[in-house]
Amino acid sequence: MPSSHNSSVTADLIDLVFEKVQEIPDPRSQKGRSSNISISDFFMYALGVFHNKNSSLLACDDKREQPTIKENAKRLYHVERIPCDTYLRSIIDLVQIKHLRPLFLACFAYCQRRETKKVPIF
Repeated sequence: MPSSHNSSVTADLIDLVFEKVQEIPDPRSQKGRSSNISISDFFMYALGVFHNKNSSLLACDDKREQPTIKENAKRLYHVERIPCDTYLRSIIDLVQIKHLRPLFLACFAYCQRRETKKVPIF
């Protein structure tokens, strides 16, 4: 579980998601296929696209080879190799929903345990 001592809630949650997506079985390996792009890269890049409020996967696809985008994806979201938009959708669609449940439960549990400061209303 990520530590929240000197880091933001967002960074903690991104680290927690990264930790949990490592546990998701790769559906390509069940079909005898493999790839040099890990299943965690697919999920973490999708999270980055969503988190950064990009208008579409296609809009991100046009920029994915830019050095700044690659560096930010790696530094912020732990993405080693950025998949193209079509490949991302096709692989994520293969993952069974039941494998995502532990990820959501961990995020909800983290949020429930996190202390929040009450702000007085004037």
